[in-house]
Amino acid sequence: MITQGVFNVQTDELPQGWHHPGDLKDVRALALQGQYVVAGGHDGILKIDIITLEQVSISDEISKLRGVNDLLTTNGETLWIATTNGVYYYDQNRLIHFTEEEGLPDNRVNLLRMDNNTLWVGTWQGLAKWDGEKFISYDLNHKLLSPMVSALHFDREGNMWIGSAVSPKGGLTLISKNQIDTFNVSDGLIHNNINCILRVDEDSMWVGTGFSEQGGLEVFKKKDNKWKQSFTITIEDGLSGAKIRSLFSLTDKIMCIGTENDGVTLWKDNVIRTITSNDGLRDKEVKVWVKTRQWKVVAGFTKRYNYD
Repeated sequence: MITQGVFNVQTDELPQGWHHPGDLKDVRALALQGQYVVAGGHDGILKIDIITLEQVSISDEISKLRGVNDLLTTNGETLWIATTNGVYYYDQNRLIHFTEEEGLPDNRVNLLRMDNNTLWVGTWQGLAKWDGEKFISYDLNHKLLSPMVSALHFDREGNMWIGSAVSPKGGLTLISKNQIDTFNVSDGLIHNNINCILRVDEDSMWVGTGFSEQGGLEVFKKKDNKWKQSFTITIEDGLSGAKIRSLFSLTDKIMCIGTENDGVTLWKDNVIRTITSNDGLRDKEVKVWVKTRQWKVVAGFTKRYNYD
């Protein structure tokens, strides 16, 4: 969890409970694999032992992959890797590379998601799903506000939330069993760039938006079994920054809102508090989060990542 203390960026003096394992910079993806955390970013992939906090060896062909945007573990051992040059599958014995020739809409792959044992990928030119042998493009009949898929969430009712982020285009597409709804600035959305989506509780969905110094948090509420825009949270309401980079549920009552250049906003019972490098953060931009079984929190940053 978040630990209080004073952190000096110049001398790397950390408050009690904080660690900076590994030397990977621009961490964009984190995944749990047994007692390990696998981290991926612009410069490659590394693995950290959760117990000892030491970096452990992985195969050279995995560690040398570049432009890693997302990681997904399946069956405890296998690893799917989304990169700027396609998708890779690794099962400890072999590394398989998938590109447009194997069905991807685009080799620039932004994200990986699992829904009902089906793997989905979001690319710069739409969605695709894995059928066990190849990727199949998901035809939305041009319903996406932009083909660039930057965020994807499957809720427990079976709805698909798809975010696009190519300003000034982009927006949010909600696909339910009976209809497709779209939301952008013309519908009251604070910004068309959708960066992250998080289900907060039974009746609340948070959508992080923004680009540069514009944006904020959109809150959708479910009423009469239909999702509708409810309200917006911005820097005027206490957010540490306008562009929301990541969302994470620390507990059922504490939410972490990572911004691009302004630290993390903690939200608890409608009370906002900002944590920065003075509280132990390694960098101003938190891109990704993961929570281990030991209730330890790992946060990935532009520079590297924290472990607490």
